[in-house]
Amino acid sequence: MDQTGEATSLNVLTYHRELLVSRLRSTQCILDNLLACGFLCEEDAEIVQQTVTRTDRVRKILELVQCKGEQACQYFMFIIYKVCDAYIDLQPWLKEINFNPSGAITVMEVVNTDPSEYHSH
Repeated sequence: MDQTGEATSLNVLTYHRELLVSRLRSTQCILDNLLACGFLCEEDAEIVQQTVTRTDRVRKILELVQCKGEQACQYFMFIIYKVCDAYIDLQPWLKEINFNPSGAITVMEVVNTDPSEYHSH
């Protein structure tokens, strides 16, 4: 646990949970990247994909990521940061929380697999 009183990524996700649930439009890209980097297993991904509504999928992803710990939480936010076109609504939020990924996270690959990239808004 962080003794300096600094907000951990895990705490930030807990605090901003409803904002993320309401603003996170696409979950597929996040799911793909969490799976590719080993933060989620196939079974986790299937559980999320079987969830009917988008908001419940976001809640499930947040729940899973938070169970995996601080690095998974930070990588979740790093995906939103890197795939800024797909998560344009959340870019001001990242600035507001002063998101600054650690070196261990910045070397991890993020691939934009968001299908809505190809649709006009």
